Amino acid sequence: MTKKKSSDFRYNTGETKVPWAAVGENYNAKDLKQVVRFLMQGEGDAYQAAMSAVDQSIDALGKIATPPGKLSLGSHVEACEREVNAYLGTDSALFVTNATAGFEIAYKYANLQVGDEVIVPAITFVATMAYPVSIGAKLVFADLDPLTLNMDPKDVEKKITSKTKMIVPVHLGGYPVDMDPIMELAKKHDLVVLEDAAHAFGTSYKGRKIGTIADFTAFSLHEVKNCTSFGEGGILTTNVDAFKGEMSRARFLGLDFSGKIKDWLYDITAIQGKYGPFVASNNASTTELQAIGLSCQLKRYDKILAERRGAAEYLNRRFAGNDAILSQPL
Repeated sequence: MTKKKSSDFRYNTGETKVPWAAVGENYNAKDLKQVVRFLMQGEGDAYQAAMSAVDQSIDALGKIATPPGKLSLGSHVEACEREVNAYLGTDSALFVTNATAGFEIAYKYANLQVGDEVIVPAITFVATMAYPVSIGAKLVFADLDPLTLNMDPKDVEKKITSKTKMIVPVHLGGYPVDMDPIMELAKKHDLVVLEDAAHAFGTSYKGRKIGTIADFTAFSLHEVKNCTSFGEGGILTTNVDAFKGEMSRARFLGLDFSGKIKDWLYDITAIQGKYGPFVASNNASTTELQAIGLSCQLKRYDKILAERRGAAEYLNRRFAGNDAILSQPL
């Protein structure tokens, strides 16, 4: 009997395993060398000599190591989500392709329809508004606090009508919106609150981490953010208890991989939203490499934030006394 190669990985979701490997072509040593050269670029004799040593090490490892098998939504993604939960104080962190994918899940939960109104701040990135516009919902712009440039809760209250479905506060530049009055308005008018926290991973409001307050919160892990996962990524959290069990299905086309799927037949299933079912029509799956990248940054993220805060404090001191510049308090 021929011994099965360790790289011959098969998914274990079906009740009967299929007689072929269920993954694509494995990466080889040459591919990994290119990845190292991309992540650690340089030139000159010393760089080339160091890379030659790396090449030899990769070649040696290639003779004894085995491929990882699962590259997407594996154990590293699960572990990373647990680490994010521990950091934020949440229990629902979902690692998705980007914050925009997280927004879409939250908007679908709210069952936005043509003509429904969504209150957003007058200054934000287009991703905040893309999904409502795409399905024919109406954007209502709230005025801003002149110091923080975040939405003004007093103006939000003025903009609420019988057609309002959602309030979407944006923590611009990582500075928190005044969330208490926003949540009071949402409770009074039965509205869904989605926090656009693309800039605010790790931000706190009155001692509470952003992500623990609103119905939904979406964070960005894009390459320009304080914390990143190899260039792209996002985190979605929810405080809607009834939806926590649906989060993983909402990420991947409504499919549930928590148990075995009979005969490898995948059905498109509806997910229960606030006012009725919706179809998760997007695949926002993340890779194991992204999870490893995020996990590494999480381990030193407090230091990253401390360095950035130190830089901001320095600028505030230097700008003090200049009437032309209004600095945000830290």
